[in-house]
Amino acid sequence: MDLALKGLTALVAEADCEAGATAAWALAREGASVRLQGGSEAALTDLAEAIAAAGLARPALHAGQSTGEAVRGAIAAGREIDIAVSVLPPLREGRLTAFDDDGDLKDGWRHVGSTVELFQAASAGMKARGSGRLIFVGPVEAKAITGRDADIERAVALGVLGMMKAVSGEVGPSGVTVNSILWDSAPTGEARTRILDGLGAGVAYFASPLSNFLTGLAIAVDEGKHGGVF
Repeated sequence: MDLALKGLTALVAEADCEAGATAAWALAREGASVRLQGGSEAALTDLAEAIAAAGLARPALHAGQSTGEAVRGAIAAGREIDIAVSVLPPLREGRLTAFDDDGDLKDGWRHVGSTVELFQAASAGMKARGSGRLIFVGPVEAKAITGRDADIERAVALGVLGMMKAVSGEVGPSGVTVNSILWDSAPTGEARTRILDGLGAGVAYFASPLSNFLTGLAIAVDEGKHGGVF
């Protein structure tokens, strides 16, 4: 199916993790001009070369830049961001009150700030043009978080989900949609492949005109494993 993404520019933040790479592949296959942001230049380069080797347009790289810097760099290169994807990479598991290194906590909250920075920078142009997509990719457990199973990754994801709800109301009147894909990273083998395929399909769908009238949603990609309460 042609999702009408040709000619659009997509920026994928944290594209050097598995979920980020999956989102980048899905958007590239649909013809979007993809730009990759992340901390590992080597991983981003490998991903860009693999996408190019598949006969798709080679993504531009924003290695080592903040998400805001990546947006501004794309604009300076003449590419306004039409689709902004913020991906929460895996964080070290652990109880919030049990971390012996506050660097872990700061790393988690840094990703909240990174998402805010990305969406602030990208949404300005989107609102001016009357169209755009803001998409968050995080762990499915955030949909059913409780006090018994809270850890830094789930807490960060839940915080971003709350922010997404608020942002959807702010930018919706300007034609910008705000949606989330929450995936289950636990399965291995064929089940993991199916879930990653679903993650990519979900990102591509939310990026497309097919989702013009959908906003503020958080969709679980987990083969029905988790019940959601958020």
